[in-house]
Amino acid sequence: MPDKPLPNEDQFVTMVSVRDGNIYVTSARALVAKQNSIGLHIDTTLSEPPPFERAQPLTLLYTRGDRVLRLKAVVREPIDRERLTVQPVGDVAEGDRRDFRRADVDARVWAQAAGVPSVEEAMAAQSKRSVPLEEMETQSINLSGSGIQLDFPADKGPVKVSDLLDIRVELPLPSPSVIAVIGEVVSEPRDIDGTRRVAVRFTEISESDQDLVVYTVFSRYFEAEGLGEDLAHFEV
Repeated sequence: MPDKPLPNEDQFVTMVSVRDGNIYVTSARALVAKQNSIGLHIDTTLSEPPPFERAQPLTLLYTRGDRVLRLKAVVREPIDRERLTVQPVGDVAEGDRRDFRRADVDARVWAQAAGVPSVEEAMAAQSKRSVPLEEMETQSINLSGSGIQLDFPADKGPVKVSDLLDIRVELPLPSPSVIAVIGEVVSEPRDIDGTRRVAVRFTEISESDQDLVVYTVFSRYFEAEGLGEDLAHFEV
């Protein structure tokens, strides 16, 4: 299906698996992807799930453009602790609303108004601006695969709906990763306990950064909320 493709080689993939009534969120990279077999390398720096078993059901989540794609599969062959092959058991589907879950995350953040009218100009300016980690401040953000809610202090200047922001976030992963996004303010800033809170939709985010966001959101979501009614959604 050309408009809903399999993962690219070396693409970051979030694997959601159910075993003995427990749900596991695992990160992996696609080594090779064919219609009847996908080779995966588990990223043990981010997660270390129990050993996989043949025929174990799982769901692969990955991004393409601004979409989260979902593919149900079963384990075909566990090769070793870090590698396995899986067999798709259906067509690639576009994720539903549950695949755009949100999670509250404490992270180091830097943000400022892009000060330009177009996403292209904002991207060009972002590429020339390096932000040291010591300039990033820890705050509680609400994160999803498509956007973020964050504090934007008044000393950063005025901000209004449709303004573009240059945002950097250090995701709280075992191997911390800094992502860089351009976002558009989508609602009037709100004052919450003296702090200006801004809702932002991602207008430019790399596929690899979005895949890291999806993994972060899913792992934090299930850590906080448990399994609940999501079990049936991820079983084959």
